[in-house]
Amino acid sequence: MLVTEIPTSSFHADLPLYVPQVPYPVTHRWVADTPPDGSVASLADVYGGVVASQATGANQPVAGTYDGLRGLDFDGVNDQLTTDDNLSAVTSFTLYAVIKPSVIPVANRIILGAGGVYMGITNAAKLGLIGSAGTFLLGASSVVAGSWYVAALGATVGSAGAAVGRFASSLDLAATNSSLTYVALCSLTIAGASTAYFDGVIRDVSIAIGTMHSEAQMNANVAALEAEYGI
Repeated sequence: MLVTEIPTSSFHADLPLYVPQVPYPVTHRWVADTPPDGSVASLADVYGGVVASQATGANQPVAGTYDGLRGLDFDGVNDQLTTDDNLSAVTSFTLYAVIKPSVIPVANRIILGAGGVYMGITNAAKLGLIGSAGTFLLGASSVVAGSWYVAALGATVGSAGAAVGRFASSLDLAATNSSLTYVALCSLTIAGASTAYFDGVIRDVSIAIGTMHSEAQMNANVAALEAEYGI
């Protein structure tokens, strides 16, 4: 397995010098490893130097230890983080997240997303891809509150705004939807927007910019993250 050296930063001063890269590499990775307990205003990127932040104190998640793993607890009301980097020129991407939902929502909730294509938990208690035009790609198995999962989402833009989306998780092998509407990748949103906020813990978020991983690559990265965290 490849390894990547982490740049020294005050936020991640306690991290080991190296962390494993997933088999099919990502460009940026935000890991809730050693933040102090309490509200978190920003989360450092251990690979690429892009900060995920929240300036409003009432909307900041809380760091803690959950089942032995460090994570950020989002309240499902207004907590969220967004990246400080405008990625609007990117037409393909793959996202990964390590999550533990606290409740199963009665409405769609966004875990992670950009450009109108989101990874989330639907009102059917399924992990899946949620498109801005009401298109979905859902897993077959139901999510259980209090359990850890790895989820992955990819999208690539075709002509006239059409897009291909791909989704995988700890519950379901990767599948593909070729009829999505997708604008362009903008700032990455973590834990929701508007009224669709995620209620639960997020441990690890990463993005591969410029590529949508294949189904086999996505399944391999999900399995690697499960092994890394003992999920």
